[in-house]
Amino acid sequence: RHRVGEDATCLSILDTIERNALFAGEVIRRMQNPLRQEPFVRTNFNSLLREAVQKCIQENRYPHVSVLIDPPLSNSNDHDQPQLIVITQLDEQLPETYASVGQMTEVFRVLVENAIKAIQPNAGFITINSQLTGNALGRFAEITVVDTGKGIEEKTQQRLFKQPVPRKEFGEGAGLGLWLSQIIVRSHQGMIRLDASEPGKGSTFRLRLPILAQPPFSHSVSRGE
Repeated sequence: RHRVGEDATCLSILDTIERNALFAGEVIRRMQNPLRQEPFVRTNFNSLLREAVQKCIQENRYPHVSVLIDPPLSNSNDHDQPQLIVITQLDEQLPETYASVGQMTEVFRVLVENAIKAIQPNAGFITINSQLTGNALGRFAEITVVDTGKGIEEKTQQRLFKQPVPRKEFGEGAGLGLWLSQIIVRSHQGMIRLDASEPGKGSTFRLRLPILAQPPFSHSVSRGE
């Protein structure tokens, strides 16, 4: 930078190179742990959702975030500061399944963190819902994360799960998290999609994950473990 002096074009090019290098480094860092091969163990998606919410809030130290577990409709916001309310409405009939605890917790954390960033610094609501569904193919956990945030532009929606989206388009690393989440969800024989989003009106993300009676063979824990 010292050699280019005040040349605006050169400085702009250097800034672009620096941003791309940081983004590439973030891609590598975020891929290392979530995509590490882990055995599928018996777990419950509701427990992982609750853990992801707490982990997301504690690790990032988000101010003025309240978590309400299945609150009554009469709950109101009486705080002086703009509040972000996370409401969890989880189906307690959701049975246990087999999954990678670390990977699925990361997927849920990404969705919650993205929703928080889409709302703050304003007040708003995030509603996390789980329910048991079924069809001829089996039983599924249907999970939605709905926020009242800024929404996602249509041109960005078309790229969400196809490649990492630069942070200038989708906030701090959010597009990368969704890209990795899709890889993880597919490895669990599931589906993740953006159900709806409109600038200024929030977003709805949906996951459908099969309830597995036993882990896939490639993810089984050997008897010696």
